Amino acid sequence: MTTKSKMQKIINAIAVTSFVLSASTLGAGVYLYMNRETLIEQAKREITEALVPKGVKQITENLPIKLFF
Repeated sequence: MTTKSKMQKIINAIAVTSFVLSASTLGAGVYLYMNRETLIEQAKREITEALVPKGVKQITENLPIKLFF
């Protein structure tokens, strides 16, 4: 095997790795963009549950006016 052939294999491996990383980054970005509303709502819900005590949440659910907790 010649040095040129070894170098070509190394360059091809780097090119394939670069393509896979670029494609996975693009895929992750598209996934996040398409599911952004769901992810934001889920984060809001988890933050609210962590910050607002359960007793306060039960009281606000029974109020005639809806509070955004």
